[in-house]
Amino acid sequence: MYRLSLNFYQPKNEHLLKYSSRIVTSGIFILLTLMNINYTSAAESDPLLDSLIGVALSQHPDLESMTQMIEATKAERSMANGWMNPELRLELMDLPENLRYNEDPATAFQIGVSQQIPWKGKRASAGAAVNARLEGERQGLEASRQEMAAMVAMAYYELAALEEEKILLEEGLVRNREMAKSAGWMAGSAMGKLSDMDRAQLEEENWKLKIVAVNGGIKRQRATLSYLTGIDIDTVSLASARLPDGLPSLPVLDSLLLPEVLDSVPVMKEVLAGSMAADNELNSARLDWYPDVELMLSYAIKPDLKTDGGVDHTGQPLPSGTFDQMDMISVGVAFPLPLWSNGNQRAKISEKQAMKRVAITQIAKTRLQLINEIRQLHASWEEENNCCAFVGETIIGRAESLYRTTLIDYQSGKSSFMELSQARMSLLMAKMELSMSRGRAWNARAMLHAKLGILVPSSSEVSR
Repeated sequence: MYRLSLNFYQPKNEHLLKYSSRIVTSGIFILLTLMNINYTSAAESDPLLDSLIGVALSQHPDLESMTQMIEATKAERSMANGWMNPELRLELMDLPENLRYNEDPATAFQIGVSQQIPWKGKRASAGAAVNARLEGERQGLEASRQEMAAMVAMAYYELAALEEEKILLEEGLVRNREMAKSAGWMAGSAMGKLSDMDRAQLEEENWKLKIVAVNGGIKRQRATLSYLTGIDIDTVSLASARLPDGLPSLPVLDSLLLPEVLDSVPVMKEVLAGSMAADNELNSARLDWYPDVELMLSYAIKPDLKTDGGVDHTGQPLPSGTFDQMDMISVGVAFPLPLWSNGNQRAKISEKQAMKRVAITQIAKTRLQLINEIRQLHASWEEENNCCAFVGETIIGRAESLYRTTLIDYQSGKSSFMELSQARMSLLMAKMELSMSRGRAWNARAMLHAKLGILVPSSSEVSR
């Protein structure tokens, strides 16, 4: 395990040190209290970072839209697991042309109910397919939550690294002004050159230009945090944004590639659920060959038959008058069967078989992509850790030694002002590289943990 001391790059200027150690104002915490957010980060403890992640997870529109899609799928599951609703039928049979329904013995008013009973296994297959899709959507939401948390953490670490870089540049600007004064004193005492004083003034402008660039980067990262959290981040004090002390401990790569680890990742769970849904949809398509049973019960009300002058209504002459007809009760059973075996049903099964093959291929593709991403992030993490260790333990020490000896030589006239400026620049660049490399190491850690689904608690563990 590598250990670094912050003494390498902490500012020596007192007001800058106070600036870097200021705590965050209570504004964001009041906001979070009003929003009733309960969030516990699985990463390094940093109240400000935890709060920003909590806000992003609770109110970002992308996550909210995915949550609403899950609610819609829940309603679809209830429909897939249930029977069709019974139907009430109101019918008028054998309507006569003249609308005199009581002059035709075949005319009847019919009231009935029907109930469709699905073939055994149809509801189970349809419900299992919807359940699998629902699980896939939940895992997709979980993967998006992890990615959202990682983006917030990365923007936060970038901001913290830029803040450290700004402090170093401001310290360098102060030191450069001191060097300019020294160059002026040396030139006035005939121990130096007037051109050295001009170089010092030019170098001061370059320092100011670097500070302008860093300020631009800080504003961009604040804008990113505003987008991710949905709040005006400019109204929140981020003076306490900081990189965690030291370096994150690098995990063993082989243990990250174990099948039980890969299959527990939200992205893999999502595609595995998709494969299960495709399998159940194929089974459901095959069961569509089998007919559903439809039960019907009806009651036919026949109007009183009116006769006129012995008109033959029933095969026998009837006298004039009115005759009662018997109402009827009927019970029916229907079995709808497909007529053509090579019709739409077979095409539907072929489609579901192709979708199942696509889902199986997607599992292999996602696993390869995940392994590649884990390897890439692990390599970046290891590279930055090694870079930080080397810069902190070797380069900064030598750069400080070079600067001290060059300063002594310059004051004694043995070194030029350019050599002193280059020595000072080398020391500052080493400290800036250390800060930025530490930020990249923590960025890689955040993204890797997001890929593994361990950066933040699962949605079931967070009160939302």
